[in-house]
Amino acid sequence: MTGDPAALPAARYDYRGILRCRRMNIAGELHWDRFFRRGDIHPVEVVHEDFVADFEGTLRGVLGHLLPDGEKASVAAPATSRLGDARSEEMLSRFREELKRR
Repeated sequence: MTGDPAALPAARYDYRGILRCRRMNIAGELHWDRFFRRGDIHPVEVVHEDFVADFEGTLRGVLGHLLPDGEKASVAAPATSRLGDARSEEMLSRFREELKRR
């Protein structure tokens, strides 16, 4: 997403909504894993934190698996900005605490 993150409306905490999204993500991961296993496909796995820490290096690694000399490709800087902030961390902590209690 481009633009000024401060211009976005403040996110509202919603335990059930977050839990629903979390469950959909987990189910999606399981379906993709099953698809890859059944097709004997070995995808390149990218860890989000690695991608954030080293965008260019991670992308070059993926391109190296896909294309001859892909690791030498020109990589432009990402056209997005991080939206997470202290409020995001607060909501994450709150969700984790609620998840433990339930």
